[in-house]
Amino acid sequence: MEQIKILQETSVFVRVDDVGKDDLPHVSGIVDVCRQTNIPVILGVIPNLLSDETAGYLKCELEHHWPGLIIAQHGVSHNRCPGVVRKMEFSIWEPVCDVANKLLAGRENLQTRLGMNINWYVPPWNKYGHNLILALEEAGYQAFSAAKGMPFRSNYLANFPINQDVVIDYKIGKIEADPQCWWEATKRNLSEDGWCGLMLHHHLMNARHMRAFQEWAKTASTQITKGSINN
Repeated sequence: MEQIKILQETSVFVRVDDVGKDDLPHVSGIVDVCRQTNIPVILGVIPNLLSDETAGYLKCELEHHWPGLIIAQHGVSHNRCPGVVRKMEFSIWEPVCDVANKLLAGRENLQTRLGMNINWYVPPWNKYGHNLILALEEAGYQAFSAAKGMPFRSNYLANFPINQDVVIDYKIGKIEADPQCWWEATKRNLSEDGWCGLMLHHHLMNARHMRAFQEWAKTASTQITKGSINN
């Protein structure tokens, strides 16, 4: 509950998707920047793709007990459900009990590998049906993060949607490299929504993008407390 409260009281956070393998050094670099600037970061970890190297890194990071580091389950295997038009891991027609069983199997794998309880969930591709929300509730998850604008109805899950993505084109992996553009978008989100949740895909980032993120984080760190929107 402490980490839920942290995000409820902050206006800026980062979410890193697709953590599992071939993550270092960019994931560790992002976490280091977030810790230095005190910006909470959610790591969306794919249970069935988690490598020993990344698991070892995460276990080491968790020993620091920095509450701003949040480990979330990012799907189970991050496989696209066959026969559906939109990319999503579970069909909207799949029974809630079946989805819950798959989620629990993935969570058990992740908890065993990391030696911690997992109560946060991030759906692959930010896509889901209401049956996923019901399955998460049934399985006892506490917090959720997808994209702003997606339908969300839950009596139990705390919801922390992202509203900023620096990827310009996923087909070619193009990312905005100008930190000023990052910050201008963040200012708009802070003004319009009252918060900014920045989504990063670490495997698409190069050294220039990491520098842009560092510059963004230094500026964004002045906006941590909700309600403070400065130029």
